[in-house]
Amino acid sequence: MSDTTQSQAQAPALPQSVRDLLDAVRAEQQMSPEKAALLLEQCSITAEDLEPWTRFAHPAADSYGRAMVHDEGYFELMVMSWEPGDMAAIHDHGYTMWGAVRLYGQAEHAKFEQRGGLLCTRERCTFEEGSVLAVDHELIHQMGNIDQQPFVSLHLYGCHERSENVTADARIFELDEGRIQVTTGGAFFLLPQEQVSSNAVAVQGDFPTWLRHNAELLRRMRVISLGGGRSGLAVREERLLREFNSVDTWQALRQELLIRLPKQDPDYQLSYITSLGQELASTTSLFAELVEAGRFEPRHEVLMLIGEIVSMLEDEDYIGRIAGA
Repeated sequence: MSDTTQSQAQAPALPQSVRDLLDAVRAEQQMSPEKAALLLEQCSITAEDLEPWTRFAHPAADSYGRAMVHDEGYFELMVMSWEPGDMAAIHDHGYTMWGAVRLYGQAEHAKFEQRGGLLCTRERCTFEEGSVLAVDHELIHQMGNIDQQPFVSLHLYGCHERSENVTADARIFELDEGRIQVTTGGAFFLLPQEQVSSNAVAVQGDFPTWLRHNAELLRRMRVISLGGGRSGLAVREERLLREFNSVDTWQALRQELLIRLPKQDPDYQLSYITSLGQELASTTSLFAELVEAGRFEPRHEVLMLIGEIVSMLEDEDYIGRIAGA
């Protein structure tokens, strides 16, 4: 997603390691996500080389720091900076056809797919420092820092059919609002309207994906609030908290586990159960954070239902029944 860049006079000098990578990208006429990943894996760029573009002190309203290292027109090289707790919104990469991300710290990364009219979590896992992730045009993902140490990541995005703005018109999936926002800015939660070119497309997530989106959205709202940021978030925050604290929300999930999930194909069942377990852990951790901050008091009935659902996910008989349905 294209970034406002400094003028050439102000821009930091590119280290030799970065110049070598740019030359390698230019020399590749048949670029692919796999080749882009290989170039980032083989490059000699260190975290120290990227220090001029780190943005750890980014505004609270930004979900992470971002800075353009080099814009070639048909490809862009950017640095993202991740403080502990920073998490991107669920997004794609606009016109990008090939690219890769190199991690200079431990990161959580999730991939999503659209299935039966719902946005669903394919996988969510942790990648260690030094990992390289390929990016293609179909990728819908989310990444962030769930560790206690800040880190940076190096992002290469390209499209030979474009001469500028290869990451423009990226989609941000706002599952709590049931909409897709189109932007040429960062993949941030709570984008201000002036950074949104369109938000008319409807979208819904399956329960695990909806759950984690809302949890991370609430976390970002807290960061913005503590930083004295944007007003006008209270109504949306209260709605999210009411949904989390509603018996109906968790009863609907229990019914989904008993009725809808057994009718799905085995691959989806496995990814659903795995992601639901992960997202329940993240959500209960959020509950504890909010309780400690005096922002939330979960109902006893809700906690009982969550406990029942967790027990279902740990029950080998239940897992065996839906697998054999």
